[in-house]
Amino acid sequence: MTRYAITTLALLIAAAVSSACERCAAPLWAPPTATATKAEENADPKEAERIEKRKPHKAAAEKVFAHLLTHTKPVKGMTWPPAFKVVPKAHGPVNAVAECVRENGKYVLKDGKYQPVVTITYGYLELLGGDENGIALILGHELGHHALGHTTRKVVEKPAPLEAIESHRREADADRFGADLALAAGYSVRRALKVEWQGLERLGGNAPAAGATCGSHPGSSDRAARVLAALDDPVAGLWRTMAAFENGAAFLAVDDYDAADAAEAAFAAVVAEFPNCYEAWANLGVARLMRYCDGLSAETVKRLGLGQFVGSAHFPTAPSLLRGAQNDLWIAAVADLKRADKLKPGSPVVLANLGLAHLVHPAGKAKGIEAATRYFDAAAGALAKTELPPQLEVTIRVNIGVARLAAGETAKGRKLLDEAEELAEKVYGDPKRSVWPATRAAALGAEDKPAAVGRYEQYLAQTPRSCPWWPVAYERYQALCQDTGREPKPETDLAKSAPRREQLVVALPTGGTVHVGQQVADALAALGEPTSEARHPVSSVRVLRFEKHGVELIADEDEVFAVVIVSAKGPVVPVREAGPNGKKLGELKVGMTRAEVEAMPGGKRFVARPYSDPAVKYAYYEDMGVAVKYDKDGVVVALIVGKFTKK
Repeated sequence: MTRYAITTLALLIAAAVSSACERCAAPLWAPPTATATKAEENADPKEAERIEKRKPHKAAAEKVFAHLLTHTKPVKGMTWPPAFKVVPKAHGPVNAVAECVRENGKYVLKDGKYQPVVTITYGYLELLGGDENGIALILGHELGHHALGHTTRKVVEKPAPLEAIESHRREADADRFGADLALAAGYSVRRALKVEWQGLERLGGNAPAAGATCGSHPGSSDRAARVLAALDDPVAGLWRTMAAFENGAAFLAVDDYDAADAAEAAFAAVVAEFPNCYEAWANLGVARLMRYCDGLSAETVKRLGLGQFVGSAHFPTAPSLLRGAQNDLWIAAVADLKRADKLKPGSPVVLANLGLAHLVHPAGKAKGIEAATRYFDAAAGALAKTELPPQLEVTIRVNIGVARLAAGETAKGRKLLDEAEELAEKVYGDPKRSVWPATRAAALGAEDKPAAVGRYEQYLAQTPRSCPWWPVAYERYQALCQDTGREPKPETDLAKSAPRREQLVVALPTGGTVHVGQQVADALAALGEPTSEARHPVSSVRVLRFEKHGVELIADEDEVFAVVIVSAKGPVVPVREAGPNGKKLGELKVGMTRAEVEAMPGGKRFVARPYSDPAVKYAYYEDMGVAVKYDKDGVVVALIVGKFTKK
């Protein structure tokens, strides 16, 4: 798959881990029975051995739960106290769940009362390192779901986006309940948030707000910021900055360098507040470097003689917080990366990006290859000493391999690409696909021309033609086909369904941006006070209208879930091919006709889905993350930029 697919997959993996870490989804699941739990413990001798080692964590959890109960009141309509269980798995190995006993989908009452259960897995306790502050916040959160009636609420079928918004509200309320309870019981909420975040960071499971609006839980750092802000804790500002950083990383991951450079703006804000945050300086450099690469033409790529690198190796989070012209853009990117290297010497991510920057030196390969090789050598050495998320390691190994090939070190380049491909198959789970088919084809070269032809076809079929490597790869593909006696496929038959760039950010005609996952207060700073506000009759959803800008925000009290463009004077939504070099295919705007939308590439591929009202269906263009509402005459009357779930 292409570089663009890699970054998207990295987000999907992070989202999957985050989903596995959900603390509750009550009352959708029944608690594990004693028989089932015993069977799980006995299923694997190695797991039983691990459980033996975790017994101190279990004892800590039982102690904390008992102490929390001394600071709670019985919940009306429930047997009290709740049963408490520590198990190997509860719908995932890292999880905590609040629910009431059910059989065959129906609640089992005792003396006319619901039977509450709180369950936590050994994996979650291990993630917290057995820290009692972290355990108290998690278990207090689950007790909050019981106390607030979430586990006995009547489940009504709703559009998935609306259910996600309501779920975020329940989670926020349970977070606040858990924090208040933990404080009342004498635990440190600051310490708890830090411990949990660091544990999730090790798993790669800290979800950014911009990518979490469709999930059942809000973004990790946003949750921490809200809890501390509600407690009037000054450290809330630190977590707000962390949330901005993670949103910027989400924009990098979908190659969103448009919309007033939202990713750059996010990292610039972080370094302004925390100038010693090396991850922010590195990501600011990456954002500028990718914008520089966005300007590379096919002729430049051909002159440089480079295989396609995987450029967007960036920090998804910033743990250290807890502890002009094109040439000018290149210079600024290198300066940012050097600042990061000074703050954190020996980071393979920073060194690899410095190598990449010199690989695409404005003065050409001859000017930059020596420095590029030096930085990549240092990155390779640092890689052996540093534990990185495997997605980042794949990216770095690919780029070093590309540099080796460009420097004429073919054997070393192939070895690195082989190692990267082996790791990528483990990470992405698809041995039939190569992460960088064009580069692998170039590495195969004359040694295996038929295999190289197949790799080039794979690359050309799944990469936007606007990518500057595309015409270079097609030329090489044609030459190899001629050498092997094969008929090359016409250009028009390849890349017919190149992916579109997903939309997360809306650029306002008056300047500034608003985006999915943004804090409402930050959105209001860009938009001003709303002209009007409407509330959903049975949920926490608000619709804030801004006549001046021609937009509405779908939000709760805290975060923006979608930006709705409601008038012709409002913003337009550019439709681009995926990737930083994505060709503009057109634009969506209020007032255009269905025929005009369908005339754009991919304009007929949509699914009909509701957002907040089950009776109102939108044409949702899934690959763009944009939904269109038509009137009876087939005219666009609204555009929604926001995530819909896959349901």
